[in-house]
Amino acid sequence: MPWSDKDREKYGSSYSEWSSERKQHNLDWQKARRDAKAIEEGRTPGKVGRPPVLTPEEKEASRIAQNKKRTARTLAKRTAQRATKALAEGRVPGQAGQPRVLTDEERLEHVRANYARWRQRHLEEARLADAERARARTAARAVAEGRVPGIVGHLATFSAEELAAYLERWPRDKDVYHNRIQTQNSRAKKLGLPGKLTAMDIREIYIEQAGHCAFCAKPFGDEIPEIDHWVAMNNGGPNTRDNIRLLHKTCNRTKGDRPLEAYGLFPLHQAMTDRPPDDPFLTQQE
Repeated sequence: MPWSDKDREKYGSSYSEWSSERKQHNLDWQKARRDAKAIEEGRTPGKVGRPPVLTPEEKEASRIAQNKKRTARTLAKRTAQRATKALAEGRVPGQAGQPRVLTDEERLEHVRANYARWRQRHLEEARLADAERARARTAARAVAEGRVPGIVGHLATFSAEELAAYLERWPRDKDVYHNRIQTQNSRAKKLGLPGKLTAMDIREIYIEQAGHCAFCAKPFGDEIPEIDHWVAMNNGGPNTRDNIRLLHKTCNRTKGDRPLEAYGLFPLHQAMTDRPPDDPFLTQQE
């Protein structure tokens, strides 16, 4: 690099004007400096390109410096990516806390995803919350229907029409006749027979029979009676209240779907008129 006028004025003359002794002295001085630096760094003087022998402390300092440079490059790259994403989403780059402008569908999906992740992390707490909400809904429905919340099986004081509507609208899963009634209705529908039974029909038939079996005329006692089509549906009997009687389990199996004449029985509209006065079926509950 050529000297400036200021350098020439400072040193008096240019390097080309130096004498050979002065130039040699300058070269020797530079070589001595390089050799001293090489010896200080643990290198062999005069060998170009040999890396210095560093101490453990110097190696650790070099590693930390390289990590800092690498971290700075990574942060710069992430900052550029975030700025590009912010511009694509309509936000100001570098402004922290600015919410993203979401559509209604994206916001709903975001809320659902967050709730699903929360339930996965707090599964037991979520189940308890679901049970509490279910109890609140059940209590509100009980109050609306005139029942006492929390007491299973407590019915409101309904009229006959209200009770029939209640049983038809809210069939109890634990009712012993519920599944049987549904089975008979489904069977009649498949066979193309008219009629549809309800829980109220079974209760009225039980009262009419005064708690006695229509086949053997013996009381049911603690046994739960079974629903029987007096004229079997296989023989064309309808699935109506007039063709339904309650029988013991063994009596229902004995009767089967054979014709009534095989047992000396009559259809229902004759059975209540042709029996003797002491027939227990004529006894009504008071």
